[in-house]
Amino acid sequence: MMNDLYNLILKGGLRKYKFTNSKIKPIDYSEDMKGSVFAFRSKELMQDSKGFIITSEEAVSEQKEITHWTPNIYRYGKYVDNKKIIVKGHEEKNLRQINTFVVDIDDNTITESEILLSCYDMGFLPTIIMKTPGGYQVYFVLDKPVFITAKSNFKAIEVAKKVSNQLRKSLGETLRVDTKCNHFGIFRFPQKSNIVFFEKSYLCNFATLINWSMKKEDSPKKTKMKLVKSFKQVDEPWFNLLLNESDIKGEKGTMGRNNVVLTLSLAMYASGRSKENCLYNLTEFNYRLENPLSDNELERTVNSAYSGKYKGASKAFITTLCTEWVNRDLKSSDLFSTTGWYKFAKPREERVRSHYEEWVEDLEQLINDKTNVNQPFLRIKRQELIDRLGIANSSLTALFKRLKATNKINVQTIRGRNGGVILALVKNILINQIKNHHKQAKKALQEYLGINLDTLKNVNQSKNDYQEITLDTG
Repeated sequence: MMNDLYNLILKGGLRKYKFTNSKIKPIDYSEDMKGSVFAFRSKELMQDSKGFIITSEEAVSEQKEITHWTPNIYRYGKYVDNKKIIVKGHEEKNLRQINTFVVDIDDNTITESEILLSCYDMGFLPTIIMKTPGGYQVYFVLDKPVFITAKSNFKAIEVAKKVSNQLRKSLGETLRVDTKCNHFGIFRFPQKSNIVFFEKSYLCNFATLINWSMKKEDSPKKTKMKLVKSFKQVDEPWFNLLLNESDIKGEKGTMGRNNVVLTLSLAMYASGRSKENCLYNLTEFNYRLENPLSDNELERTVNSAYSGKYKGASKAFITTLCTEWVNRDLKSSDLFSTTGWYKFAKPREERVRSHYEEWVEDLEQLINDKTNVNQPFLRIKRQELIDRLGIANSSLTALFKRLKATNKINVQTIRGRNGGVILALVKNILINQIKNHHKQAKKALQEYLGINLDTLKNVNQSKNDYQEITLDTG
């Protein structure tokens, strides 16, 4: 199991066998040089950079006393003393490939179930959760490595940092997250003794993470927003700078053509331009590109921007796109004609909070108070539920119909004299099933609830309700 876990994280970034003194390497076997990871036998030794360099999967599997390592791959490592004790090279500019994002949680009072619930709410389930002396470390392993190249001016690192920051920020809303530790540095080494959760099928796609991060940036806190009257994003200097740029190719690990088209489309949408007008202008823009998108991809991206899920273009990503593709020396004052940002008007149906929304919140609170991930079901008499919610019988029936169309609260009605209603938060059912992994329990639960739990396993793909935009590969 552990070798599979290590290989899942390392993603072929190291040699398979040790270069010398291998116990398992086939005769006449040869392979090219790859990358390196750094390992340490204690936190104290790590703080003094006293460790060793590992260049093969075989060597990783042999280590029994490692406490810390670098799960992401570096180009090389070296010793700075004759005794080969002090290591050097585990720095950002030496990164070769990014395999995983790690979030450090400084809280010993919570359980892995609470972490899983927070991850579920965020939209991405972790691959590994490890217990540490100070709390937990959560690994979000990628399905494919992100390679760092000098040719792209190491842009992938900056993009990956934005994703890492957003993961920390999102989990930090409910958990005590360390936001200051190095994004791609040294973390706890996975051992049987410290792993409290592992699911090899829960892998994250980097392109999906980038788009999720962009859309999270599009929803800043209200306290940080300043109303700018009668001001449109298409009137900003950055809009024409991007619209008139033709040398946007897109490269692995960078925000390229798709993201530029999405950003321009969001600006037009937020400025009240029609989708037809937007598509016309961006079709002309696309044809000017040296490597244009396909017509289908262009239309799909514009449709995504006009889906109503987003309010406008993100200032942070506008800045990143302009400095990457227009001019690296551009300043904020060159891109924006105002120091404020935008406050987009909500549709009328969102301005008035409906009774149904209030009842759903009250129902969620009731279930939360009476259940947990180990006992996710609440059985209650229908009349008691009517009294608790202050709702008419007909309205409760309508509420249940609405809930069946969502994937948030599961409702089962039991008829008869001793009947009633069984309620459960779907996320609690999910976490319960993830933790147990018992086939019989899963089958019984599925029959009991009338839902397909296998579909919940794909939460990393289906939890986010937006359409994924494929990352540019040039």
